[in-house]
Amino acid sequence: MAARRIVMLGPPGSGKGTYGKLLATSLQIPHISTGDALRAEVAAQSSIGIAAQEYTSRGEMVPTTVVSAIVQSALARSSAGWVLDGYPRNVEQATQLSHDTAIDVVVAISMRRDFIVRKLAGRRLCPKCGVSWNVEDIDEDGVLMPPMLPTGTHNGVHCGAHCTPLLIRREDDNLEVIDRRLEQYYDEESDLLRFYETANAELVKVEIVGGLDRMLPSFRSAVGLGAEC
Repeated sequence: MAARRIVMLGPPGSGKGTYGKLLATSLQIPHISTGDALRAEVAAQSSIGIAAQEYTSRGEMVPTTVVSAIVQSALARSSAGWVLDGYPRNVEQATQLSHDTAIDVVVAISMRRDFIVRKLAGRRLCPKCGVSWNVEDIDEDGVLMPPMLPTGTHNGVHCGAHCTPLLIRREDDNLEVIDRRLEQYYDEESDLLRFYETANAELVKVEIVGGLDRMLPSFRSAVGLGAEC
């Protein structure tokens, strides 16, 4: 039986959002990004959103208690299951999440750091269609990750070759910010993985060594879907 409550762990730029969305689509359950959930609560001016906005407006990290409340609110809206992306980020958050809900499988993604830096620096956004792409082409040491460029309709959004000249880089995808974000992740990664090695959830590790076509079957197998796409 396929897992229905899935946590995607991995450094920024490792593809957890991309693969998480594809798994969610196959399982017909929501893909929940903590960033998106936080922005939705702020936009709705809910009590949780107002509390979070007090911190973000000052440029401060939102406390675990507030983030946990936002995540739990999002999870509670889907009794059929979910794919959770971007949370937890540390043992404190993982402990809170384990108290709030059961988890079927934790997919922990790894990837060579220099490849992550190149892929993050290569990320581009189409301001017309709102779809994310990547211009970096990696073909090194047996790892082949071709660029992901607009070629047609994706998830119902038409983003074709005409969009390529419009692609822009996200402000936070510069090398200084990338290095800082990766350091923050790696500072917590070992403890977080140790937590899930002994937690009441299956931990599956997936190393990114290729592009979407090569890696998607591994992610499908990790959550019990089988390798067929």
